Amino acid sequence: MAISKNDIRFIRSLQQKKVRNEERLFVVEGKKMVEEVLEMHWDVKFLLSSDESFCANHNAQLVSEQVISTCSSFATASGYLAVVDCHNLPALDLEKVQKIVVLNGVSDPGNAGTIMRTCEWFGVDGVVFDEHCVELENPKVIQSTMGAVFRVPTLKISSKEIISLLNQHDFHTMVADMKGESIYTLEKNTKWALVMGGESHGISAEFKNLNPIHIPRIGLGESLNVGIATGIILSHLSQD
Repeated sequence: MAISKNDIRFIRSLQQKKVRNEERLFVVEGKKMVEEVLEMHWDVKFLLSSDESFCANHNAQLVSEQVISTCSSFATASGYLAVVDCHNLPALDLEKVQKIVVLNGVSDPGNAGTIMRTCEWFGVDGVVFDEHCVELENPKVIQSTMGAVFRVPTLKISSKEIISLLNQHDFHTMVADMKGESIYTLEKNTKWALVMGGESHGISAEFKNLNPIHIPRIGLGESLNVGIATGIILSHLSQD
């Protein structure tokens, strides 16, 4: 059965955060990422493609490239699109993990997605998003994770709740701050939480005094991108 105009309007409406939150659905685009979703047998509400062979192999709805472009969040559509239930995303249980990254007001989708990919690379157990972060289900976040969002557990709670839970579960909390201890001299712990601040304002007041650490500067650069800084710190923390 051909996809209806109402279905197309609905999928397009998922570009809006309000609609995603109400419907608890998000959009995945790109052949590789859509195939990953299908391999995991997740609950897929819509599966569209302009690729005839893909549709035949995966029982997807064959649509024109124009329809895909209409539904897509990107200027150049990939030709592959799935609408997925948010409940499929892996949830983080702080009682069962040893290493987590906390995002405190990270608002750029590309940075959030890059950090998710980096956390997967370094074996971090999960990522926590506070209330000031970009939404995890934002299409640009999903896309920039390159599939890490399907495998790295996440949790979305307020900063105050985060601090309470970190204390409750005995995490050694480290906060990226230029006034902190050098990452090269700090004593490593087996159970830790690394807090990374937002692009514009850095770490919020709630986290300021929780074991600040920093990457020593050698050159003249004013600052590091939060995604790059996260990678450098995680690389150091992962060394024996």
